[in-house]
Amino acid sequence: MRTDDAHGAVRLPLWSGMQPVAALWFDAARLPADARTRRMLACWRTGAQALRFADGDLLRFPQPSLADCASLPGLALRAVGDGASDVLTSAPLGADELAAHRGFDLILVRGAQAVGLRMSDGAALDLSTWVEIGDYALHDTFDCSATQQALSMPPLQGRDVREVLGGRIPPPSAERDDFLKRMIAVGEGRNAGARTGLPQAHGVGVGVGVGVGGRLLDRLAGWLGGAAHALAGAPAAGGDAHYGLAPRRGPQRPSAWREALARVAIASRVSRLIGWRQGAYLRRMMKRFDEGDLSEALRHALPIDGTGQSLGQAFGTPGRRGDLRLGGSGNSVDMHLGEALQQHLRAMYRQTFERLDRQGRIDEAVFVLGELLNARQECLDYLERHGRHMQAAELALAWDMPTATIVRLLVLGGDWARAVQVARRDGEFGAAVTALEKTHPDMAVKLRLLWGEALADRGDWLAAADAVWPVPQARNLAIEWLRIAEDAGATLSARALVRRAERLPDTLDRYGERILALAELGEAEQAEVAAAARRALAEALLDGPRRNAAVAAITNALLPAIAADRAAGRNPLSKSQLNKLLSLGGDPYLKADLPAWDLPPIAKRPGLWSRTTPAEIAAPAAGLAAIHDVVPLCERRYLIALGEAGVIVVDARGKTLQRYPVPADSLVVADNGHVALAVARRESLSRVSRLDLLRHAVTDLGSLRLDAHAPQFDGAAWSVIADNRILVIDTAKSLRDVVWHVGDLPGRLVGVRYTPPMEFYLLDTANGLEMWNYTLPTRRLVQRAAVKAEPGLPVLLVPFGGVLQPRIESCVDGLLQIRLDTYGGRRSVDMKFQRPDGSAVEAAALENLALRCHATHNGVVLGVVGEDITQYRLCRLSDGETMATIEWTAGVLPQFREFGQHLLFFDREGRVLDLATDHDIRTAFSVC
Repeated sequence: MRTDDAHGAVRLPLWSGMQPVAALWFDAARLPADARTRRMLACWRTGAQALRFADGDLLRFPQPSLADCASLPGLALRAVGDGASDVLTSAPLGADELAAHRGFDLILVRGAQAVGLRMSDGAALDLSTWVEIGDYALHDTFDCSATQQALSMPPLQGRDVREVLGGRIPPPSAERDDFLKRMIAVGEGRNAGARTGLPQAHGVGVGVGVGVGGRLLDRLAGWLGGAAHALAGAPAAGGDAHYGLAPRRGPQRPSAWREALARVAIASRVSRLIGWRQGAYLRRMMKRFDEGDLSEALRHALPIDGTGQSLGQAFGTPGRRGDLRLGGSGNSVDMHLGEALQQHLRAMYRQTFERLDRQGRIDEAVFVLGELLNARQECLDYLERHGRHMQAAELALAWDMPTATIVRLLVLGGDWARAVQVARRDGEFGAAVTALEKTHPDMAVKLRLLWGEALADRGDWLAAADAVWPVPQARNLAIEWLRIAEDAGATLSARALVRRAERLPDTLDRYGERILALAELGEAEQAEVAAAARRALAEALLDGPRRNAAVAAITNALLPAIAADRAAGRNPLSKSQLNKLLSLGGDPYLKADLPAWDLPPIAKRPGLWSRTTPAEIAAPAAGLAAIHDVVPLCERRYLIALGEAGVIVVDARGKTLQRYPVPADSLVVADNGHVALAVARRESLSRVSRLDLLRHAVTDLGSLRLDAHAPQFDGAAWSVIADNRILVIDTAKSLRDVVWHVGDLPGRLVGVRYTPPMEFYLLDTANGLEMWNYTLPTRRLVQRAAVKAEPGLPVLLVPFGGVLQPRIESCVDGLLQIRLDTYGGRRSVDMKFQRPDGSAVEAAALENLALRCHATHNGVVLGVVGEDITQYRLCRLSDGETMATIEWTAGVLPQFREFGQHLLFFDREGRVLDLATDHDIRTAFSVC
């Protein structure tokens, strides 16, 4: 049974972007029955259900999974409802539209009108009858349940001081914990009052008590001041006179009368501010310090100088600690005691630390430094002086100290495994190596070699060679890494040539022909590649290598070609840089022959997003390969995923240069372009292979359950979403090593955006949408903010932390108006469509179009797809102006990917279009 919506046109006719897809619809008007069945077989999952209706076929999955709607072979359907009575819909519908179709199990949008179906109207299909197995031999099965590798999550969060000190510190008092809890609760109430304009918490109870007592205490404070002034001139009793050099002794304690007066005066000021009970608590606490009862005093002591958020104003009575546990947050008590009291407590705690240090009570001394004084770096230094490197490392991890400090302390503590994991996670070896070289050179050498290995795993071969070169026994390894870089593309090879010339005297003998070939200007496309290589070599020479005969000879051989490139506008070198190269070469004859530098101004080609008139771009001709993903590499090469047909590297004309026999549906490329990951979907798991693009080696990393993943990585650390957890996996050897993770998220992840140096995660929580922003490479949470979005519309993440919601606003005689709601305001984009003969497209035809939308760094890519039209617009997000129009083959749905300064369009018929946004350069080719 079905019904048509008579309540007006649907605003958005289908789902777009990444959605939790619950089912696929295959329309009978577009596909014959056999084709629909084959597509359902290709998309089949265990536990799925296939139904045939009069208007098409439905494939319902056992559970929704996150997928890009534009890449699916059928119409994406989402389950909408409260879980008990979900309805499958092909578009985001409003509450009124859903209410109009109450009682239906499936709602499809056709011609901008909603059509309702019931599951009982469909006939169940047995797709197994389409699978012919008669020619297959039967073998015993084997257990594949262990295909997914178990994840290894190292303990990198550190431990608190009680665990670190082995339980030698007694537990904190319940009274003191109760006091801190009350301070936090009252502080939150005070902050809420400040935000809402409500009266502050310190009003009735405390304020009245201070009113009368405050006047008496003012008089008492005046009397105490006079007494102190009178006693200041009194001589100390019982002291012996010393002449010459006095014997060494510890710091002098203040006299008893001075401590007594200070205690009464301070307690009086505290009483005026926080009440009599708090003043009494502080008097008792300071009395315990004076009497030497340090065990009890430390349990009652309050931390000061916190580095974290304030706990709020203290209105309760502090309690006794149960142990001397160090807090990991660094929060301090916000009691508004004034600088005098803060200074007194600071001096008292410092005095207590020195006393404990003289007595050899290191555990309690550590507690005073780290918890009461919040002198964390001093606390780590103190532990290090006493040889407690592992304890210092645990606290450094818990306090999130700088990476170099954590790595160095872990190395000194003998925990090399965690030291390397932390260093690889944050990409921070150098500072720790430098610090260790002064005191522990053998450890520095070992860490330097591990540094080089980590860089080599990321494909940074030149940096790896630089890292290990100071170690004489690692020179052969460094030379091997240089050789790998030399055999790479022209640009990297040129940089490697400078490194080799600086360090090895045989460079000219072995690479003379290569140097001469690099000096040739070349023609056409090869000239561009050679100019890029010479530019890279010139930058390496200007970077300050040690001058020798080989470096000078290379400079003299290439300087004329580098100058010619500058004259042709192929590099941006200045006169001073050219003169520096001339000086580095040191050839007086070349200097005499060269004319004065007459450099033309560098022509600045406008970028795509700054065009004044829209560009008209046509799709390239069809090829033969079904393209699943494309990523640009250096020197106008492209890495292309062909599904089960493997991965290939092609040039800008589509010619295949290299093949990798691994399946790939998506590609993840390292920042340096030397390493890539090939990801192939396998039912509920994804198979991941690592590609070394310089040595042309392939490593099978295994399989992992992936919901989403970053499209780029640093060559080792890869961010993925698995089972509603954020994981960072070290992909150097396998998928087992997790170096960072966030589990137990407070909601479902609905969107992910990876925009180095930031990562953005959009969560659907009980309180609404939240955006979590992490900074790279340390992955610190820098912002967690609520996001406002209109229900029923798709939510797209905009680079650098915004959201975009597209909708079709109106459609009249070939003019389609699309509204974009973003964090920066509302934009409207007008899209005018014409047939090839110039006639306008009727409104009825436009109503059947599917809207595609992709957010980019500077704009938005809008696409409409219909039976006789496929067109994309690149619109500037700041004003909605169209920068380019792309006419694709009608009925063919291209996929889109943004990679750095490249906007890539590709399809399953072998077409590739690359738009370089920084220089407005277009590259189009076909893959056969």
